[in-house]
Formats: sequence, C-alpha cells, structure tokens
Amino acid sequence: HEEIGRRLALTGRKEAYIFIHGYHSTFKKPMFVMAGLWHFLGRQGIPIVYTWPSGGKSPLQGYTYDRESGEFTICHLKNFIQVLASCPGLEKIHIICHSRGTDIATSALGELVSEIRAAQQSPHQELKLGNFILAAPDLDMEVAIQRFATKRLAWETDRTTMYVSEKDRAIGLSDWLFSSQRRLGQLRSQDVPEYLKKSMQHMDRFQIIDAKVRTDSTGHSYFHASPAVSSDIILILRDNRQPGQENGRPLISIMHNYWEINDEYLKNW
Repeated sequence: HEEIGRRLALTGRKEAYIFIHGYHSTFKKPMFVMAGLWHFLGRQGIPIVYTWPSGGKSPLQGYTYDRESGEFTICHLKNFIQVLASCPGLEKIHIICHSRGTDIATSALGELVSEIRAAQQSPHQELKLGNFILAAPDLDMEVAIQRFATKRLAWETDRTTMYVSEKDRAIGLSDWLFSSQRRLGQLRSQDVPEYLKKSMQHMDRFQIIDAKVRTDSTGHSYFHASPAVSSDIILILRDNRQPGQENGRPLISIMHNYWEINDEYLKNW
C-alpha cells in the first residue's frame, strides 16, 4: 500500500495496469513488454508485471510444467488483486493477459467474482475492474464460454477485449495437444456458435478482434509485435475508445462485436 501510494503521487492517472505473461516466459521478457506498453500509454498510471513460475526446459514437458504452475499461482493472483484493489487512492485496475496467462486470469477473476457476490457485494466496484484484455488466449473455446457465461465476467469489467489469430502456431500446437474442438486463440468468425452470436448482440462491453497481421515466426506475440494490434490496445487502455473508424479505431466489422484488424490499421487513422 505504501509503494502504490508513493507511485500514485507521481502520476495524474490513478490507475494500475497489470500484465500477466504466458507460457515459457523468462523473468525479464514481460518486463520489456509492459515497459513498452506503459511508454506508449504516456508513462501514466502504475505498470505492474505479475510473474509466475513458467519456463519449463523442453517444449512439450515445459508446457505441462507451465500449466501446473499456472494452477499453483491462481490463489496468489487472487490475493494480489484484492490487496491492490484495497489501496486508497487507486481508482481503476486494468488487466492485460497473454497466452496461458489468460487461463490464470479468468480462473482467478471467476473465483473472486463468486466470492464477492456471495458476500452480496459488487465485484466491479470491489475490484475496480476497468479493461480486461485477453491476447492469444490459450483456452478451450467451450471452457472459456462456460467461464464467461456462468461467472458473467464481461459484466464485471468496464470492457473485455479478446484478440485472436488463426495464424497463431503456438495456439495450434496447444490445440493439437489437448485435442480441442477449437482453441479460443484461433477462433474464426465461422467458429462462433449461433447461441453466442445471439448473446453478443447484447454484450456491448465485450469484443472479439481477429488479428490478420504480420508478426513473428510463431504468430503468438502479435499483441505487442504488431504495431497495429499494440496501437489498438493503447487506444483502449489510454483513451477507452470504442471500436470503429468513427471512434479512431479503424477496425473492420465482421458481425456484432466481432472485428478484424490488419496491417492497414495505422494508415486508416
């Protein structure tokens, strides 16, 4: 609380940005990612990296190691978010999670939401939840839908934004490992079930963005490697802009609350 109070005194924006990294991450890599995001946010607010013990040695065993480490850290993330939310003077908490970090974040928030509702309180108010951004989510589509539906997570944030890409090879490997019907991180518009399409008609605080952009060899780090996607994230976090050319976010509408972003994004400003 003392450290957060000291940092709040140095910024006009009384908000915190938590980045939760994904699979096979070193300690320093998410620091660079968060530093880059915070720089383009105008160095306002408080940047925080939530690290957890990932980084198994071999690709396949490392993945299973990281999956269990993710389960291990859920209770710690819950405690951290609660302590952070109780800091005097802090007005908003934004959460940006990547890959396996999306599983950790949705699990932790789901449990917190249930506990706070059981105490007859508002999770949105108690946790001060602003934007919730899931980049390249490594989640089974049906598991994710169940979590969001039963916990009503999208109703407890100012806005939930999910970035997906069919070109994400790392998510494709995870899809193969778990024999998923469809991994959320590779969700295509034609994969969206009809019942979800109908629900999305009434979920204006929830958007899916399909990233059709150039990126690295694995296609998994586009949320910060692609200037288009990283710029879109900044516009959400910094300015809280709604999608659409008229709002300064020139995304292509595919269906209600499902958008496409491509490399022409920056040219269309």
